[in-house]
Amino acid sequence: MNLFILTLSITLFITACGKQERIIPAQERIYKTTYSNSPLFLELQNSNCSQKIFQATEILFDLHLFLQGTEATQVENFAELVSGLNLKNGNVISRTLHGEKVETFENRAFLREAARELRLCPDESEYYPETIESAALNAAFYINKTFKNFTSVINDLKISPITLNISPEIQRSFLSFDHFGETVKQSSYMTDNAFYMPSNHSITFLPHSQGVMGSSLNVNFWEIPMVASHEYGHHLFEMIYQSNGNNVSNSHGCFNTDATKPKSTRKSIEARVVKVQDVVNAYNEGFADLISYYTLSPREREVTGIKCLQVTRDVTSPILKNGKPKNFNEEVLDSFFSRFDTTTFSSCDYPSFQEVHVMGAIFAHNAETLMSEFTDSNKEKLKIIVKWTRTLKEEVLSHSNASPREFLNKTLSRFVRLTLETFSKEADRKTCKKINRIYPELNFEECNF
Repeated sequence: MNLFILTLSITLFITACGKQERIIPAQERIYKTTYSNSPLFLELQNSNCSQKIFQATEILFDLHLFLQGTEATQVENFAELVSGLNLKNGNVISRTLHGEKVETFENRAFLREAARELRLCPDESEYYPETIESAALNAAFYINKTFKNFTSVINDLKISPITLNISPEIQRSFLSFDHFGETVKQSSYMTDNAFYMPSNHSITFLPHSQGVMGSSLNVNFWEIPMVASHEYGHHLFEMIYQSNGNNVSNSHGCFNTDATKPKSTRKSIEARVVKVQDVVNAYNEGFADLISYYTLSPREREVTGIKCLQVTRDVTSPILKNGKPKNFNEEVLDSFFSRFDTTTFSSCDYPSFQEVHVMGAIFAHNAETLMSEFTDSNKEKLKIIVKWTRTLKEEVLSHSNASPREFLNKTLSRFVRLTLETFSKEADRKTCKKINRIYPELNFEECNF
């Protein structure tokens, strides 16, 4: 099966009552999502909660997770994440939703059933895996943990709350005519991804599908702490980048699995055009990887034993799953900026350098490697990453006429420069040797002896 980019645009998600039809913004695209006829929709464990009020100081629930290559259960206090009977706290998560049903036809989306706020039941002692409540608790806990650890270091950024959407039914339909002239509808469901939508500050966990679970994936995304933290990292990137007056137009679905590319979506072999925004999107992916790496514990951020994520999405791994080095070398750059689309031949085991999440993984590993030459403090590294991200809008404007490849060189150079300045390091021969090892194709002016 092949990786692919679906160009279907969708309003994800219609999260309030009102109009039953919405025009879909052309800029919003879902990356790397499987369309399946065998979705594994999550169900509520308890749909008839009592009106009993939670205790304010201690609301304990089990989290069913996948940690360090094995299933694990841990008890956490959700007192600060519950309001009434709802999973929300206002400043981090505004609402947790479920039950949304949307059907798309060409460029329109029709709301079949509005999302509902998730209610937790004080009478429940445990929510079991494969339930909406369990998935929501897992995601909310690690989104909140990432928020707290991030703001303990970066306290001057205004961060909007997000909406958490669990297991929506997003049905894609096509109408055609058979040889009798009768209308035929073919439908499938959006599955196997988690993604952030900047247009409405939402993080969505789609259901998985029977075809992917057990083949390309062996763990539910909501059971992996790094996934929820990473998606919230996209929200933090949006808060920084948008605050500078720029719009990050694309949704970010980063945890794709292998999927068959429909013939109707295949592009011309020479149809690929790389833009500066593609470089920014790759940085966004790498930023999100680093956010999860710096705000979670080593145990929580591991991707060991997770198909399609292990090795490639491990920030500390120097190689991709296929053994290729995580390095901005000539092969990587030539592939990423090539006008020939090679993503058709990409898979979990053979990731394509043209995929922004792969480029992001390379950026994240190199950034962590460079900063680790001068500090072991994740707090110091987080400050550098945020400070550098705040300069991206300036770089986009000041280098508007630069090619995407030139833009990459200039922005990576600024990151290297900022890192050296932070630790009062000079670009001497010893330091330049390290820089050249980490960034072999970087034209860093200070090292041009």
